[in-house]
Order: sequence, then structure tokens, then C-alpha cells
Amino acid sequence: MKRLSKRQKTALITLPIAIGAMVAAWMLLPERYFLFFLIGWCILVSLWEWYVGSRSKNTRDSRSPSGPLELISSQGIVVKECGPSGTVRIGGELWNAKSLSGSPIDVGEKVVVRHAEGLLVFVEQLDDK
Repeated sequence: MKRLSKRQKTALITLPIAIGAMVAAWMLLPERYFLFFLIGWCILVSLWEWYVGSRSKNTRDSRSPSGPLELISSQGIVVKECGPSGTVRIGGELWNAKSLSGSPIDVGEKVVVRHAEGLLVFVEQLDDK
């Protein structure tokens, strides 16, 4: 199941509150003030959605997975020799890596992530066959 973004979660919370406020205002305010309330409320909700959307847009790079566990089975390229420890580039990000076999993996070789612990990924050299 796809996880909801922060903006979608905020919209799911804001919408019932906005509808409830509109119903309460319709029932409690005199008719001549309701239009002013409606316009003001629409502006307020729009500003709130814009503020939350602009803050959540840059929180995560959409090119890469969000954590090391989501990197499992991802492919990358060695940028610092893994012999057995080194660095790999996966989805535009650099990760500390360790060779699962213990044998060195040269710079430029393609690897696949098999396991992750914290911010360390364990990789195997990808066979080009």
C-alpha cells in the first residue's frame, strides 16, 4: 500500500475541519455574514495548504529511496573501492558499503544491495552475464 505524503495527510485532516466549520457557520451566523465568512475561510485554508505544501515539497529527494532498508535489491556503482569497505552511489546518493564476500570490488563496478544495517549497506558485485 502506498504511503500518503505529508500534504495528503494534511488535506485529509483539513477537509473535515473545513466542512465542519462551514456547517457550523451556516447554522450559527446570520445570512449576511456567511458570505464574508465563506470567502475568508477559503483564503485561510488555501494559504494553509500552500504553506504545508511548500514546506513538504523539499523534504525528500524523489530520485532515491527513503532509507537503507528500501535499498535492498537496488543497483549501484562503486565510487571508492570496497575492499571490503568502501562507498557506492545508489540513486544519486553515496552510501558506506561493505562487500558481502569480503573480496575487493573495484571502482566503477556495478553492485547490488543485499542487506542493510543502519547506514551501512552490504553489496555483491553484479554479474554482467
